[in-house]
Amino acid sequence: MKLFSDIYRVMGISVCIASYNGENFILKQINSILLQLSKDDELIIVDDASMDDTIKIISSINNDLIKIIKNEENLGIVKSFSKAILLAKGDFIFLSDQDDIWFQNKVKFMLFEMINNNACLVTSNFRWIDENDNEIYSKFRFLRKNNSNKHNKNLLNIFQGHNNYLGCSMVFNKNLLEIAVPIPNIVEAHDLWIAKIGNLLHSNLHLNEALFFKRKHSNNSSLSYSNRQLHKKIYTRFVFFISILIILSRIIKKRISRYRTTGK
Repeated sequence: MKLFSDIYRVMGISVCIASYNGENFILKQINSILLQLSKDDELIIVDDASMDDTIKIISSINNDLIKIIKNEENLGIVKSFSKAILLAKGDFIFLSDQDDIWFQNKVKFMLFEMINNNACLVTSNFRWIDENDNEIYSKFRFLRKNNSNKHNKNLLNIFQGHNNYLGCSMVFNKNLLEIAVPIPNIVEAHDLWIAKIGNLLHSNLHLNEALFFKRKHSNNSSLSYSNRQLHKKIYTRFVFFISILIILSRIIKKRISRYRTTGK
C-alpha cells in the first residue's frame, strides 16, 4: 500500500485504548502505534482494573507519550473509552483495541482521507489474525466506501444489528468529539454511538482499505446482536432511538451556540 509523504502528517493526535487483562498482546499493539506518533501526540490508556500484568507491561515502556489512567473498579468498556476520550487533547482521536496491530501507514492514510474529504469520522477495514499472528478468515460485513454517504441506510443497518462499525477502526475530529462526550450511561456500544453521530452529521467516510490486523481470540469483547435474547434486542432498539434524540439535540445546541457566536 502506498505511503504518503510527511507533508500530510498532522500534529495533535490522541490515541485512546481501554485495556483489561491484556498482558498477552498489548505490548505489540502499543509498539505498532508509537511508531506512528510524534512528540506532540499522546497515547491515552485507561485500564479497567486489570488483574494481570497489563499495567506492569505498559509501565515498563519508556515513552513520555503514554498516559496511564487506572480505574479503581471495573467500569466496562464504554465508560473506560468515554473517560479516555474526555481526556484526549488532540485534534484527531483514534480509538484502538489492546490486542490488534496497526499497519505502519494507518495514521497517515486515515488523516489524509479525513482532511481531503472534509469528514468528521473515518472508519477503515482490517484483516483478521489469530492469537499467533496468523492471518485467518472470519465472516464479517465490511464497510464499503461507496456507502459512506448513504447515511439513512447506514443508520438502518445499525438499527437492524449489523455492527460493522468498530471503534478500533475509527478516527474522528473535534467537531464530532464535541457532540460525542460525555457518552450517556444508556449507550451500550461507544463505537455505534460515534457512528450514529458521523452519519447524522452527514460527515462520514468509509475506507475500503484494511489498515490494521484485528485479533480474534476467546477473550474478544463483542456485542453479538444475533445471539441476544429477544428482550435485550428490544431494549437495544429502544436505546437506538433514545441515542438518536440525544445526538440530534446536541447537534442543534451546537449550531445555535455557533450562530450566536459567529452569526453563521
